[in-house]
Amino acid sequence: MSAVPSTATPNINDGTVNAIVKVGDKVFVGGTFTAVTDRGTGTVHARPNLFAFDATTGLVDTAFTPVINDEVMTLQPGPVANTVLVGGRFTGVNNVPGGWSKLVVLNTADGTLLSSFKAPSMNGAVTTVKRFGNRLLVGGFFTTVGPDTRNGLASLDALTGAMDPFVQVALTGHHNYNGTGANSSVGPTEVDVTPDGTKAVVLGNFKQANGGDYDQVVMLDLTGASAAIAPGTPTGSTTPATATRSTSGSVTSTSRRTAASSWW
Repeated sequence: MSAVPSTATPNINDGTVNAIVKVGDKVFVGGTFTAVTDRGTGTVHARPNLFAFDATTGLVDTAFTPVINDEVMTLQPGPVANTVLVGGRFTGVNNVPGGWSKLVVLNTADGTLLSSFKAPSMNGAVTTVKRFGNRLLVGGFFTTVGPDTRNGLASLDALTGAMDPFVQVALTGHHNYNGTGANSSVGPTEVDVTPDGTKAVVLGNFKQANGGDYDQVVMLDLTGASAAIAPGTPTGSTTPATATRSTSGSVTSTSRRTAASSWW
């Protein structure tokens, strides 16, 4: 990584960037934009909410052309080689019927769906995902995953996307909202997992975890038969000092990754 920004990366013409991840020799970028422009050549590419560019040349990948109908909020390397995991608010991908929404896996070559991975339907956005072992820890602004109640957190099979019962910690309550003013969605904005896969930290807009007072942050123990709140996790408003808060009271997107990693 250079201290001097690259002059080869493409320009994003509008909207915002929420997530970026490198898979192989490509960099994937997700957000709310509609078009990107190659720096130098000036070529404009229509890319709704997701695109890829070459990590060396900076040129937009002309073969990776998925059509995502709404905001992309999180990106991670996919569960198998040459795939990327995509989460967000979207309810459709590539105009393919069958309920491909909120969390999908795409082939990095061309943006087609990996049909062997199919997550259950969720009634709200997926904001953050981390893999641990053979599972995915999924966070977002949802209260149901498939037919099951899941308040903000769920676990899925990492290879198939099938529902997994391991994580059933419920995040509830709106931080610092008294009925007036800004009101953001309740749920995690960031999760991180220790390298050994034994613990996870969850940050976001919530006041309780499983009914206990865990204002904006909670640590999970992933070593048991099911995920549990880690012993010794502080209660109350304990967001690390590296985090800042938005006007709605939740951890801001610019600080949440630093705040999560500061717990290790």
